[in-house]
Amino acid sequence: MSIKGNKIFKNKIGVRVSAIILIIVFSVSLLIVGGTGCKKVFFISGASLGYYVWQDKDSNVHIQWSSDRKETSFSGSVSTDGKITDLKKNGFEDDDKASLNSQSNKVDFTAKLTPDDYTDEIVLSLVDYSYLEFELKLNGAYDLQRTNLG
Repeated sequence: MSIKGNKIFKNKIGVRVSAIILIIVFSVSLLIVGGTGCKKVFFISGASLGYYVWQDKDSNVHIQWSSDRKETSFSGSVSTDGKITDLKKNGFEDDDKASLNSQSNKVDFTAKLTPDDYTDEIVLSLVDYSYLEFELKLNGAYDLQRTNLG
């Protein structure tokens, strides 16, 4: 075998080794993610724009919203045929509002995110319900492409 042929042979081995290493790393990553499970919808605060809705292991419903560093308004409501026993507000500023109605079956909210404020969230604890109804608006309009369920 000539020197040139030997160089090509070494390059092919290098490509194969790199491919095998990549496959192993990818497989291990899948096992780690699969083993730990997803705890919520994945998004990047300050880069992702929209609503992110999921239920945690304690059956609390999270509605979180994020903006892409532009001033954005979020408003809407969550209603149920059951009862909302607890409403938590995370990341709310003075102008942000979320309130539970007198029957404890509907939450209305309004919030504004600015370039310095990336995300807000409400967490609902519920009992005796068979459905949830979401009305989620982004800048005063519905945008289903920006609503993500987990």
